[in-house]
Amino acid sequence: MEMPDHTDQEMSTRAMLLLGGGGTLVVTAILGLSLLFGIGGKASQAGQSQPAETIAVPAAANTGQSAPATPGDGLQAGSPTVPALVGVDSMTATTRLAGRRLSVAAVIRVPSALAPGQVVRTYPPAGASVPAGGQVTLYVSGTAGGTRVAVPYLIGVSAEQARSIAAQYGLRLVILRGTTTVSAQTPNPGAVVVRGSAVLVTLR
Repeated sequence: MEMPDHTDQEMSTRAMLLLGGGGTLVVTAILGLSLLFGIGGKASQAGQSQPAETIAVPAAANTGQSAPATPGDGLQAGSPTVPALVGVDSMTATTRLAGRRLSVAAVIRVPSALAPGQVVRTYPPAGASVPAGGQVTLYVSGTAGGTRVAVPYLIGVSAEQARSIAAQYGLRLVILRGTTTVSAQTPNPGAVVVRGSAVLVTLR
């Protein structure tokens, strides 16, 4: 009776085990590579920088500064300027101011080498911008000579101011009606009259 040949069976079993183990290794390698590339791809994508979001910022907010203020300190465009009056007589100075719709705040007599009655300086100074109806103080040398004066610009000032200014020119103020500020006057500003004449004003 022949004994079964176990050698061939053992070889077949070993071959199957080798093949099975090799297949397992191949599958494991494929899975490992898949995982490796998958993680690498995600890491690569994660490593890429995303484009920054563009935000529009207004210029004023970006600088943190407010818009510059309008120059002129509240003066309207075309505001009159104080003319150069130094060296001219007070009557001429008054006429020039009236022509620019500027009133005389006061006439102050000061010692000076200039001839009596001539303007030594003004406040505000020549070239300064003032609103229409603004006031200018005249500093005049000595005492004003002559019997004729120019009527000052009185529109826009109070009754008390108008009376004081008229008195400095040797003029009398007559109020026709009203209680607040001068809205009209006769004679017109700049008119030359005899000292002591009356100036008629209408108040608002």
